[in-house]
Amino acid sequence: MARVIGWVIWSVLWLCALSQLAFAAQPLNPGTFELTPHRARYSMTLAKSDAGSPVINAYGNYEIAWALQCDGWSYEQKLDLTFLRADGNEDRWQATHAALESLDGQHYRFHTIRRLNDYPQETYAGEAIFDSPGGVGRVNFSQPQAVTVSLPAGTLFPHTHLDQLLKAMADHRQLFERQVFEGDFDRPITTINAFIGRTFEAPLDAPTLAKGLTWLVRLAYFNDNSGHQEGVANRAPGGNNNGFDPLYEMEFSYNASGVSHNLLVDFGEFSLSSNTVDIIPLPQPHCP
Repeated sequence: MARVIGWVIWSVLWLCALSQLAFAAQPLNPGTFELTPHRARYSMTLAKSDAGSPVINAYGNYEIAWALQCDGWSYEQKLDLTFLRADGNEDRWQATHAALESLDGQHYRFHTIRRLNDYPQETYAGEAIFDSPGGVGRVNFSQPQAVTVSLPAGTLFPHTHLDQLLKAMADHRQLFERQVFEGDFDRPITTINAFIGRTFEAPLDAPTLAKGLTWLVRLAYFNDNSGHQEGVANRAPGGNNNGFDPLYEMEFSYNASGVSHNLLVDFGEFSLSSNTVDIIPLPQPHCP
């Protein structure tokens, strides 16, 4: 469970049965689907816990920020969760992730720190580069060790993935699958299956940036079973049931600006839901 919880910080980017994801086509201009720079903060609580689950309670905070810079998009995540285990003990997981993705989606710098009960567990840092759009790439890790790992053709960095997801929403697509690198060392490639569902108007009490027509989006995360071998990141989904089940799923309510007013993280035996604390716009850069 500990390793799976650590993976949560990689996503932005969801728990509904597929039968509920009936897409409602809307006459919208795909050109309006564009990420708005913003910072969102959420409080997290336990949504459900099945009998036999290792977690009987959970609470904490999650924060994500997308900021437009002159040379790219910066991406930050902060996670602070406390889990009460069935054996009566508590675990506090904290993680910070900071990255900068170039405007053309070809260059990515990242730094991640994860802590368990205030003790550092993992530190990942480095940069990734693609040789050409849609081509193969490589990750030069500086932490936890100096090593270069290749990325298969078609892999995306986080902002490019979100940008393409917004375009898939605009095109009324129901299914969208991509391989994404966010900065993990042991399992560099995450295969993300997106199910784009029904549309609805955001609730009246949603923050201003989250208002408007909203899409229910469910993401299933599959990770490489074997990690990187001989410097190659392999595409091999690895959840439960020999890879046929995801490691976890997340559900967001996205509007056309890429802003979500709520989220849910489903680990199978237990799930976490959110309440929005605030969502604020971030300024546009003043570039020469």
